[in-house]
Amino acid sequence: MIKVLNAWWYNGTIGIVKVFNGFEVKYYIGIGYGQDEKEDIDKILKYGSRFYPEVFEVE
Repeated sequence: MIKVLNAWWYNGTIGIVKVFNGFEVKYYIGIGYGQDEKEDIDKILKYGSRFYPEVFEVE
């Protein structure tokens, strides 16, 4: 079962969703409708792309 841990929104429709699938934390990015946060999260998890925030870490 996937547990939503957090969601961040940009301009009301673009979002990044952080989830825990029972084994690891994953992030997904996608576009919602901007009307209902739960529906938008579900849409991003179904149709969004995997997002890797570690690419922004400075070494």
